[in-house]
Amino acid sequence: MDNVNTFTIRPQILALTGLRFFAASMVFLFHSGAGFALKIGAPISVVNFLSNGFLGVSLFFVLSGFVLTYTYRDGVSSKKKYLLARFARVYPVYMLALIVSLPLVYANLHFSDYVFVLGMVQSWTPYNSSYGFMWIMQAWTISVELFFYLTFPFLIVFLKKIPTKIGLIFLIVIMFLIINFGLSTISPGSNRPEYPLWINFVILPVLRFPEFCLGAIVCRIYLNNISYLNKFPKKYLDLSIFINLLLIVFILSRYSIQSYSILSVATLLFVVLILLFSLGDSIFSRAISCNVLVLLGGASYAEYILQGPIREWVRLFLPSSVIGQIISPVILIAVSIFVYVFYETPVRRRILNQL
Repeated sequence: MDNVNTFTIRPQILALTGLRFFAASMVFLFHSGAGFALKIGAPISVVNFLSNGFLGVSLFFVLSGFVLTYTYRDGVSSKKKYLLARFARVYPVYMLALIVSLPLVYANLHFSDYVFVLGMVQSWTPYNSSYGFMWIMQAWTISVELFFYLTFPFLIVFLKKIPTKIGLIFLIVIMFLIINFGLSTISPGSNRPEYPLWINFVILPVLRFPEFCLGAIVCRIYLNNISYLNKFPKKYLDLSIFINLLLIVFILSRYSIQSYSILSVATLLFVVLILLFSLGDSIFSRAISCNVLVLLGGASYAEYILQGPIREWVRLFLPSSVIGQIISPVILIAVSIFVYVFYETPVRRRILNQL
């Protein structure tokens, strides 16, 4: 779950930073709103839309591949500096979230849990294992991201060497894998008896790796053909984004988790949306590039990983579930912005100053 920020050597694509806030909010609404909507008898389209909010994770994975490739378009010149930058990006807030949630879960933790979670490898298990949810549920995706970060220096070398036509072939293969296996709907503890037996021996990050590659390959094609793509008629850019958003909303509100292949089509629409936002100015890109959404996008990592701990602490101190559901999002946003401004950014800057 990466981000274009002031510490990269490339100009920001502010619309993609703002988009991160919506990805984090999708996941938050999935955890906090889907059950409530079902309980009060909301329309099935609303229930489906909220229940499919977990696909915000897929949006994060695709964004990560795209932004890392955009940032390191010339390759990773120093693996040491690259790894330190990745560490500075994720681990300080990750550790903060673990500390905040520890009083709530320590009674259920064993020594091995501390080792795997602190090492960020709790999701490096077969997809049908729920071990990745240990300690903080949302942290399973950070464990998957670590796998992406470690493989990216090799991926970018490969992508730089292949021509656009070969990249398109790989793109088609990856899209087929994502849709055919419904990879965007797989999380720890998933049950897919229709899968081939050998997939039970594949660790979860490998199964989610195609989404990261999807973003990386599309970015590489974009960079290799930027002069041509920039000729895309601006008058059609807003229309294209609007249609893309309509298709995403339709899929998320029309289908349930049982239609995992169709839901995974949303991932392909996510990468199209990212590409469209990268092509230039539009009404939509200007809207999500405003200062408020860029700030919220910057705070989206803290929002994402702290949502579980904050929700549980609110439940502990507020006996009324209704009041808790109302106040929890407000507290989460406020805490996330505070963490981003006064902890995440200064700590990351201090670590990066060591480069």
